[in-house]
Amino acid sequence: MKQPRRHFLKSSAALAAGTMLLPETFAAKKAKQPRYQIGLSQYSLRAMFKDGSLDPLDYPAFSVDQFGINQLDLWEGGLPKDKLDDPAYLKQLKRRAKKAKAELFLLMTGALDANPQKRDASLKQILPSLSRARILGCEFVRVFLR
Repeated sequence: MKQPRRHFLKSSAALAAGTMLLPETFAAKKAKQPRYQIGLSQYSLRAMFKDGSLDPLDYPAFSVDQFGINQLDLWEGGLPKDKLDDPAYLKQLKRRAKKAKAELFLLMTGALDANPQKRDASLKQILPSLSRARILGCEFVRVFLR
């Protein structure tokens, strides 16, 4: 059966337009992750930790509830010194973050000395932070280079 030329051209144009929209249709179904995410440093709230108005265990929920920020970094100076090497405490903090739907992505630690003669001594103080970061589920450890 022969098709009139005008009908063939209309059908072809409609088919071509439809296929151009297909990738957009499928792309719309994918959840797009934002290119950048805002993170909050525990250090920013150091005054609240110092005066006791915010407990470090409540930091994840506070950050999500007050600011809508769920990407969090921790600062060792904002954690109780007597709990820094307590795996139970660190696991509890990780559970609290998970419950608040927050991610602990970074642990800020002490200073690493750039001076080769002093570096080994400062490195010994920083190495325990790697274990802390692992327990907390932090992907990064930040050191201060002096």
